Amino acid sequence: MKLKSFASKAASGLLLAALTPALSYAETGANSGNVKFEGLISSVSCKVQIDANESGANTGTVKFGNVLPSVFAGGIGTASEFKEFNINLSGGGCTDGSKAAVSFHKDGFIDNATGNLRLIDSGSGSASGVQIQIHNNGTTPGKIDLSENNNQQVAEVVGNKAVLKFKASYVAVSDTIVEGRADSNINFDVTYN
Repeated sequence: MKLKSFASKAASGLLLAALTPALSYAETGANSGNVKFEGLISSVSCKVQIDANESGANTGTVKFGNVLPSVFAGGIGTASEFKEFNINLSGGGCTDGSKAAVSFHKDGFIDNATGNLRLIDSGSGSASGVQIQIHNNGTTPGKIDLSENNNQQVAEVVGNKAVLKFKASYVAVSDTIVEGRADSNINFDVTYN
Protein backbone atom coordinates (compact mmCIF):
# COMPACT_ATOMS: atom_id res chain seq x y z
CA MET A 1 0.00 0.00 0.00
CA LYS A 2 2.81 2.43 0.92
CA LEU A 3 4.65 1.53 -2.29
CA LYS A 4 1.57 2.45 -4.36
CA SER A 5 1.22 5.81 -2.56
CA PHE A 6 4.93 6.56 -3.11
CA ALA A 7 4.68 5.67 -6.82
CA SER A 8 1.64 7.92 -7.19
CA LYS A 9 3.42 10.85 -5.51
CA ALA A 10 6.55 10.26 -7.58
CA ALA A 11 4.50 10.26 -10.80
CA SER A 12 2.78 13.50 -9.72
CA GLY A 13 6.17 15.09 -9.06
CA LEU A 14 7.49 14.04 -12.47
CA LEU A 15 4.39 15.45 -14.16
CA LEU A 16 4.80 18.76 -12.34
CA ALA A 17 8.48 18.91 -13.29
CA ALA A 18 7.64 18.19 -16.92
CA LEU A 19 5.01 20.94 -17.02
CA THR A 20 7.04 23.61 -15.22
CA PRO A 21 8.67 25.06 -18.41
CA ALA A 22 5.26 25.17 -20.09
CA LEU A 23 3.75 26.94 -17.10
CA SER A 24 6.52 29.54 -16.94
CA TYR A 25 6.12 30.12 -20.69
CA ALA A 26 2.42 30.90 -20.25
CA GLU A 27 2.95 33.46 -17.45
CA THR A 28 3.01 36.76 -19.32
CA GLY A 29 1.29 39.89 -18.14
CA ALA A 30 1.08 43.54 -19.19
CA ASN A 31 4.70 44.20 -18.16
CA SER A 32 6.21 40.93 -19.33
CA GLY A 33 6.35 38.79 -22.45
CA ASN A 34 8.07 36.02 -24.35
CA VAL A 35 10.37 35.94 -27.38
CA LYS A 36 10.46 32.71 -29.39
CA PHE A 37 13.36 31.72 -31.59
CA GLU A 38 12.83 29.37 -34.52
CA GLY A 39 15.11 28.04 -37.19
CA LEU A 40 16.64 24.99 -38.78
CA ILE A 41 20.23 23.82 -39.19
CA SER A 42 20.15 22.17 -42.61
CA SER A 43 22.18 21.59 -45.77
CA VAL A 44 19.27 23.02 -47.78
CA SER A 45 19.30 26.80 -48.23
CA CYS A 46 16.19 28.72 -49.27
CA LYS A 47 15.36 32.44 -49.14
CA VAL A 48 13.40 33.26 -45.99
CA GLN A 49 11.30 36.43 -45.55
CA ILE A 50 11.51 37.91 -42.07
CA ASP A 51 8.57 39.73 -40.53
CA ALA A 52 9.90 41.39 -37.37
CA ASN A 53 6.71 43.37 -36.71
CA GLU A 54 4.02 41.51 -34.82
CA SER A 55 1.88 44.40 -33.59
CA GLY A 56 -0.26 44.23 -30.50
CA ALA A 57 1.26 41.03 -29.09
CA ASN A 58 3.61 40.61 -26.16
CA THR A 59 4.91 37.42 -27.74
CA GLY A 60 6.96 37.54 -30.92
CA THR A 61 9.03 35.15 -33.00
CA VAL A 62 12.51 35.77 -34.36
CA LYS A 63 12.82 33.65 -37.50
CA PHE A 64 16.38 32.61 -38.27
CA GLY A 65 15.25 30.57 -41.25
CA ASN A 66 17.52 27.90 -42.68
CA VAL A 67 21.12 28.17 -41.46
CA LEU A 68 23.75 26.03 -43.16
CA PRO A 69 25.95 23.90 -40.86
CA SER A 70 28.96 25.24 -42.81
CA VAL A 71 28.32 28.66 -41.20
CA PHE A 72 29.86 27.16 -38.04
CA ALA A 73 32.95 25.73 -39.81
CA GLY A 74 35.13 28.13 -37.77
CA GLY A 75 34.41 26.04 -34.66
CA ILE A 76 33.27 27.01 -31.18
CA GLY A 77 32.26 30.67 -30.96
CA THR A 78 31.44 30.99 -34.67
CA ALA A 79 28.07 32.71 -35.08
CA SER A 80 25.38 32.92 -37.73
CA GLU A 81 24.04 36.20 -39.09
CA PHE A 82 22.27 38.33 -36.47
CA LYS A 83 18.51 38.80 -36.65
CA GLU A 84 17.16 41.96 -35.07
CA PHE A 85 14.10 42.19 -32.85
CA ASN A 86 12.57 45.00 -30.85
CA ILE A 87 10.46 45.24 -27.74
CA ASN A 88 8.14 48.18 -28.44
CA LEU A 89 6.46 50.00 -25.57
CA SER A 90 3.54 52.39 -26.06
CA GLY A 91 0.18 53.55 -24.73
CA GLY A 92 -1.34 56.18 -22.50
CA GLY A 93 0.22 54.63 -19.38
CA CYS A 94 3.67 54.84 -20.94
CA THR A 95 4.76 58.05 -19.17
CA ASP A 96 7.15 60.41 -20.92
CA GLY A 97 10.49 60.78 -19.15
CA SER A 98 10.34 57.39 -17.45
CA LYS A 99 13.03 54.85 -18.22
CA ALA A 100 12.24 51.28 -19.23
CA ALA A 101 14.59 48.30 -18.91
CA VAL A 102 14.21 44.67 -19.93
CA SER A 103 15.39 41.82 -17.78
CA PHE A 104 15.34 38.32 -19.21
CA HIS A 105 14.29 35.50 -16.91
CA LYS A 106 17.15 33.27 -15.79
CA ASP A 107 14.94 30.16 -15.68
CA GLY A 108 14.05 27.85 -18.51
CA PHE A 109 16.65 27.26 -21.19
CA ILE A 110 19.59 29.37 -19.95
CA ASP A 111 23.03 27.74 -20.05
CA ASN A 112 24.80 29.14 -16.98
CA ALA A 113 28.23 28.20 -18.35
CA THR A 114 27.89 30.21 -21.60
CA GLY A 115 25.21 32.76 -20.72
CA ASN A 116 23.39 31.72 -23.91
CA LEU A 117 19.97 30.29 -24.57
CA ARG A 118 19.97 26.51 -25.02
CA LEU A 119 17.85 24.93 -27.75
CA ILE A 120 14.73 22.96 -26.90
CA ASP A 121 15.71 19.31 -27.10
CA SER A 122 12.69 17.50 -28.44
CA GLY A 123 14.64 14.34 -29.21
CA SER A 124 15.10 13.03 -32.72
CA GLY A 125 15.05 15.87 -35.23
CA SER A 126 16.56 18.47 -32.86
CA ALA A 127 19.73 20.35 -33.71
CA SER A 128 22.65 20.34 -31.30
CA GLY A 129 26.04 21.98 -31.02
CA VAL A 130 24.61 25.51 -31.21
CA GLN A 131 22.90 27.90 -28.82
CA ILE A 132 21.33 31.34 -29.19
CA GLN A 133 23.14 34.47 -28.04
CA ILE A 134 21.28 37.73 -27.45
CA HIS A 135 22.92 41.14 -27.84
CA ASN A 136 21.78 44.67 -27.11
CA ASN A 137 21.33 46.48 -30.39
CA GLY A 138 20.69 49.93 -28.96
CA THR A 139 22.91 52.64 -27.54
CA THR A 140 24.97 50.17 -25.45
CA PRO A 141 25.65 47.26 -27.79
CA GLY A 142 27.12 44.00 -26.58
CA LYS A 143 26.29 40.46 -25.57
CA ILE A 144 23.84 39.90 -22.74
CA ASP A 145 25.02 37.17 -20.37
CA LEU A 146 21.60 35.65 -19.68
CA SER A 147 22.90 33.76 -16.63
CA GLU A 148 23.83 37.10 -15.01
CA ASN A 149 21.28 39.27 -16.82
CA ASN A 150 24.00 41.88 -17.26
CA ASN A 151 24.33 44.63 -19.85
CA GLN A 152 20.69 45.64 -19.49
CA GLN A 153 19.42 48.12 -22.02
CA VAL A 154 17.51 51.20 -20.86
CA ALA A 155 15.24 53.30 -23.08
CA GLU A 156 13.60 56.61 -22.25
CA VAL A 157 9.89 56.98 -22.96
CA VAL A 158 9.25 59.86 -25.38
CA GLY A 159 5.85 60.59 -26.90
CA ASN A 160 4.40 57.69 -24.86
CA LYS A 161 6.70 55.26 -26.73
CA ALA A 162 10.02 53.51 -26.24
CA VAL A 163 11.87 50.89 -28.25
CA LEU A 164 14.32 48.39 -26.77
CA LYS A 165 16.46 46.98 -29.59
CA PHE A 166 18.09 43.56 -29.60
CA LYS A 167 19.66 41.12 -31.99
CA ALA A 168 20.24 37.37 -31.76
CA SER A 169 22.22 34.70 -33.57
CA TYR A 170 23.07 31.05 -33.34
CA VAL A 171 26.55 30.43 -31.94
CA ALA A 172 28.54 27.18 -32.07
CA VAL A 173 29.24 25.66 -28.65
CA SER A 174 30.66 22.44 -30.07
CA ASP A 175 32.83 21.44 -33.00
CA THR A 176 30.10 18.95 -33.96
CA ILE A 177 26.91 20.49 -35.34
CA VAL A 178 23.87 18.22 -35.70
CA GLU A 179 21.20 19.34 -38.16
CA GLY A 180 17.59 19.70 -37.01
CA ARG A 181 15.07 22.05 -35.38
CA ALA A 182 16.86 24.84 -33.53
CA ASP A 183 14.12 26.50 -31.48
CA SER A 184 14.02 28.10 -28.03
CA ASN A 185 12.24 30.82 -26.07
CA ILE A 186 12.79 33.16 -23.15
CA ASN A 187 10.50 35.17 -20.88
CA PHE A 188 11.25 38.78 -19.95
CA ASP A 189 10.01 41.58 -17.72
CA VAL A 190 9.98 45.30 -18.37
CA THR A 191 10.67 47.53 -15.38
CA TYR A 192 10.27 51.28 -15.15
CA ASN A 193 11.77 54.08 -13.06
